[in-house]
Amino acid sequence: MNESYGHELDFAREYMFVFPIREAPGYHIHFTKNCPEEIKNKVLELYPKLIEETKRRHEEGLYTSKDYFF
Repeated sequence: MNESYGHELDFAREYMFVFPIREAPGYHIHFTKNCPEEIKNKVLELYPKLIEETKRRHEEGLYTSKDYFF
């Protein structure tokens, strides 16, 4: 699932994994034990914004190779 990261999250790629949630649309973020707190906080700040931005673009029919899919 790593390839689905928005490029805005590339800075955290080595510290996190994103898994789809089967029961509901969305994703679960797993951070590695060695993830610095400042990176974790930045991802948690950016993630909801990226999801909303992706949904909005998908409604307009715009897709990229690094999108989140629902």
